[in-house]
Amino acid sequence: MNAVVLVIALTGVPGDGALVAMGDAAMRAAEEHRYCDASFIFLQLYGKSRSDLALYRSAETAFAADDRQLALRLYLSLLANHPQAEKRAVAEQRSKDLRKLLAESGPGNACVLPPKACGDWIVAPGEACDDGNLTDGDGCDASCVPTGCGNGTQSIGEACDDGNLADGDGCDSNCTPSACGNGVVASGEQCDDGNRDDGDTCMADCTLPLPEVRRPSAWPWLLLGGGGLALASGGAIAGVGALPFVEHEGALRDIEAAEASIEVDPTTALATARAAQERRARAAGDWSTWGAPLVVTGALLVGVGALGAAAGAALFTMGDE
Repeated sequence: MNAVVLVIALTGVPGDGALVAMGDAAMRAAEEHRYCDASFIFLQLYGKSRSDLALYRSAETAFAADDRQLALRLYLSLLANHPQAEKRAVAEQRSKDLRKLLAESGPGNACVLPPKACGDWIVAPGEACDDGNLTDGDGCDASCVPTGCGNGTQSIGEACDDGNLADGDGCDSNCTPSACGNGVVASGEQCDDGNRDDGDTCMADCTLPLPEVRRPSAWPWLLLGGGGLALASGGAIAGVGALPFVEHEGALRDIEAAEASIEVDPTTALATARAAQERRARAAGDWSTWGAPLVVTGALLVGVGALGAAAGAALFTMGDE
């Protein structure tokens, strides 16, 4: 029986490189008469490939190890899950033989799960994976845990690995030594952008840059103040300059009133008219001399003041936005 099992096992298992390597490991175990080991490896190969031949070989090697209960369960699993299996007839006959053996002479020698040995293709208790080698970084590391930061094995691309994903404990969650500039915000760091440069979003000591202080410009106040002063000054100057004009117009009214009353009181009317004429003449001179220039100057100041005030108000509005 053992020789038959061995011949079947050595026929190989089709599949990709990993499955072929696992099949080779199972065949070596069978060749060395480690039938329990071979059965476990073939069963794991079946779990990865769902090949009915792998399940059949797991049953055959269990049968060769004389673990009758395990072998029967595996044969029955093959019959239940693979109705078109090539070895179905053999599995049916083996199942009958095993039932008879179990009834007549008991369960035989039960296979014990082999001791943990990372790299033997058998995922034993305490192992999360086993890819048949002790190479790190290939998906299953030498400690039989999946490759990844925090598994306790320093693999390719990792500067450290302390077996956890805690930050600030010497090896951070990206498997780089705890330090400012490693891209992990650890305890005591306000930020960490992965570099030690100043002038970006995080300073070289892993503190946030101070907020930019924007000092308000004095120009809005200067323009508003200057514009207001110009408006007030221009209005006052224009008002002073308008005094000769007001006097001139008052004298004209007095002359018109005197002319209207000349028939009633000629003496008083003539005196009033002469005085008004003198006032009118003085007002006309004052207007030409200083009144008109002051009005023009005041008007210019009012215009400049209005522009300055408008510009200051606009700057304030822009500053608020």
